[in-house]
Amino acid sequence: MASWSAAPALTLALALLWTGAAPFSAPAWAQNPVILGGPLTGEVVLNRDVEVRIGPSENARILRTMKKGAALNALGTPRGTSWTEVAIGGRPIGYVPADSLDPALLAPPPPASPRR
Repeated sequence: MASWSAAPALTLALALLWTGAAPFSAPAWAQNPVILGGPLTGEVVLNRDVEVRIGPSENARILRTMKKGAALNALGTPRGTSWTEVAIGGRPIGYVPADSLDPALLAPPPPASPRR
């Protein structure tokens, strides 16, 4: 009776992965943090009115309130929280709930002002 070994198949699979020639790959959308629910960084827009807090907690002191549509910079999400540190003009201003942010590219453009 012939015995079968997984070693050649495993070696081939690892070689294909190493060279980037794998016959399979994760879909491009799998890398999108919005779809995965991962933390956002970069240009973002508020998708609702929020209270900006001094720390990443519902119990942290409120620093200000910001309106839906405000443009911010997302700096990152502290590990184990659902809050994102945000900035305006590169200056950190506090933390907002991560689910209150949308990537700026997905935000609808502001309404055009009427021409006179």
